[in-house]
Amino acid sequence: MTKELLERTDLKSHIKDRDKKIGIKPNLVSPSEASWGATTHPEVVAGIIEYLKEHGFRIL
Repeated sequence: MTKELLERTDLKSHIKDRDKKIGIKPNLVSPSEASWGATTHPEVVAGIIEYLKEHGFRIL
């Protein structure tokens, strides 16, 4: 679902320089299961990274 959302919003067009450094800051409100909503689910972060890689952004 994350990758689909990023495709629909055309994130790649908003980040014109493929060499820019991009920080991903997941939320960690409390040390609890992501399904409880206080923590970003690891699959969301993975989807963001996959999307960026698929569109030519370098992952360090």
